[in-house]
Amino acid sequence: ESAYDEQIELSVKRGVDLAPQRVEPRYFLVQAFQLKKDFSAAVAEQYNIIKIDFNNPFNFWRLALVYREAKDMPRAYQLAFYARQNGYEFRNLAEAQWLAQYYSDLNQFKELAKIYEELIKNNLADIQIRANLALVYAKMGEKEKARAAAAKVLELSPESKASVEAFLKKLDSGEAF
Repeated sequence: ESAYDEQIELSVKRGVDLAPQRVEPRYFLVQAFQLKKDFSAAVAEQYNIIKIDFNNPFNFWRLALVYREAKDMPRAYQLAFYARQNGYEFRNLAEAQWLAQYYSDLNQFKELAKIYEELIKNNLADIQIRANLALVYAKMGEKEKARAAAAKVLELSPESKASVEAFLKKLDSGEAF
């Protein structure tokens, strides 16, 4: 983690003053406030970015991340949901994990499946994500989708044969997951 540097903050503020309608220097200012652990200032500046570029779901995602870092999880989850509903897509697997864990903890399998499907569609998923998707489909009662997801796990990871066969046996038995 980088250390906070007051000079960097002052330089970025000058950049904001020179181009008040540009969001790029403001992104850096939000990061400077986060490094300083001044989350109220980071939130306020992220809202300034949203005022300038309201239609970009990335800006709402960034606000969700600021709230997450500030430990205001209800707002973080609400804004993450909003960003995703408005077109934000994950850029990497790590970025999705905290939200996937949230939906998993709440047994919100439909939202969890959407995350896993997006990661797969965008080639960001590993074998575990594919296996998780099979399990989520099973929990949703979507047996055919669960079977197809499990088959893909086996295709991509033949060493998972025993685990996939056990999963399919449990799926066919009607036993709860």
